[in-house]
Amino acid sequence: MLLEEILVQTGDNAMLLLSAGVLVGLLHAFEPDHMTAMMAQVQSNKMKNQSSSRAGLGRTTLKNSLLGAVWGFGHTSMILLVSFAVLILALSIPSAVFDGFEFVVGIVLVFLGISMYKKIHPHNTHTHPHKHEGGIVHTHPHKHESNHTHTHKSYLIGCLHGLAGSGGLIALSIVTVGDISGVLSFVLVFGLGSIIGMIVVSGTLSIPFHISHRFSRLRKYLQILAGTITIIIGLEIVYGLVTSGKLLAFI
Repeated sequence: MLLEEILVQTGDNAMLLLSAGVLVGLLHAFEPDHMTAMMAQVQSNKMKNQSSSRAGLGRTTLKNSLLGAVWGFGHTSMILLVSFAVLILALSIPSAVFDGFEFVVGIVLVFLGISMYKKIHPHNTHTHPHKHEGGIVHTHPHKHESNHTHTHKSYLIGCLHGLAGSGGLIALSIVTVGDISGVLSFVLVFGLGSIIGMIVVSGTLSIPFHISHRFSRLRKYLQILAGTITIIIGLEIVYGLVTSGKLLAFI
């Protein structure tokens, strides 16, 4: 594992170790399952804020970058929690537990992909009847728009990724740093790297979704592509765990 090799190579060099922690966290953010989960969040946030398509690209990118930052906070908090449990409480957490959470991540990605398909033709049009003079009653359809961004969902997905697969194994590797202050410092700089990485990921992904909302056909194709990629990544995770027998070890 890359992190274990870095921990061995850096040894007692604190500055080198912390610098490596930021770099590993940054690279960790670009793992396929992280990027696809963020892609689904960015796309979902765009659909809930249709009015943002009239806003500037910078404002849209900033809003979606916030989702990446929140994901990073959730991811970091779980790695910190696992590190605390192992180092302070002396709990022994088998890798099968993290494989189990990885399986959940795969299932969540599949559902996120399916939800992206459903948003191709959003059913957010409502009709309300009203009465005119003379007793004539008819309805006018309209769409309800929302400017509320569900950052808590990004946080929870980040927490899930922090407990899954590589995230959990990273936590187990970090505790080999030894002392509490060393572990805490490394987790924080690792978390900083992952937050920066996810800000870059979510901000970059927001650009094509922002542009596509000016062209209905392009938007439709982009949503189909994003949903398909998300489902494939999710199924790949599930398939890999099932065929390798890791899921049976968790059960």
